[in-house]
Formats: sequence, structure tokens, C-alpha cells
Amino acid sequence: MQPTPNAPEAVDFDDLMRANIAQVFNERNPQKRLAALDALWSAQPVLYEHDAAIAGAEEISANLTALQARLPAGTTFTPVGKAIGHHASAILKWQASVPGQQAHTTGTDVAFFENGRVHRLYVFLDPRS
Repeated sequence: MQPTPNAPEAVDFDDLMRANIAQVFNERNPQKRLAALDALWSAQPVLYEHDAAIAGAEEISANLTALQARLPAGTTFTPVGKAIGHHASAILKWQASVPGQQAHTTGTDVAFFENGRVHRLYVFLDPRS
């Protein structure tokens, strides 16, 4: 299929969503995380969780620092499958676990992009069985 005139720029949704997990959600160093937020997210980002909407890179980074402190030590987030997307939006399933152990949390990120960067990210947690 040929691109249509005035079509939005091509975004590698899988690369961007995986980079977000690796460089933002898994990053323990706040300065490195802020640099990744600056590189991967829009100028006015919002992270939506089930109980909150967090706006701005510094606030998102602080929220992730607090999240990492609440999770079992050594927890990492890992993509499950490839991200799929179209029309400036994408989804990626993920799991959180301590390496060598079963996942303690699973979910799906739904991202909306602006100029090839994450603008809004909605985090959906799977119900616990």
C-alpha cells in the first residue's frame, strides 16, 4: 500500500514502546530517566494510571521512583510480544517480575503519539486471579 499524501510520519511503534519500558520504566537513575522522557515523550506528557493522571516529565519520573520502591526488589518490566499500532496510537502488553521468578504483575500500555513521541500513556493492569 502506498502512503497517502499528508500522511503522518512513520513511527516504529514497537521500537518506541520497548524503549519506553527499558529507558523509562526500568531506569532506576532519575537523571537518566528524565533524559529518556525528554527523548521519547512529548513536551507535555501525561501518564494515566488507574487511580491518577500524572502530568509532566518530573512528576512522571517521581511517580516511577515511588512505584519502583513499592515493587519487589529487582523488579523489571518486560514486553510480551510486539507492540502494534496505527494512526498515532499503539498498545504493548508487558509483565513485571523479579528475574528468575514468575511475573507478579501484567498489563497493557496504550500510547498516543504526537510528532513521533509518546504524548499520552494509559497503563492498564490485568486483574489478579
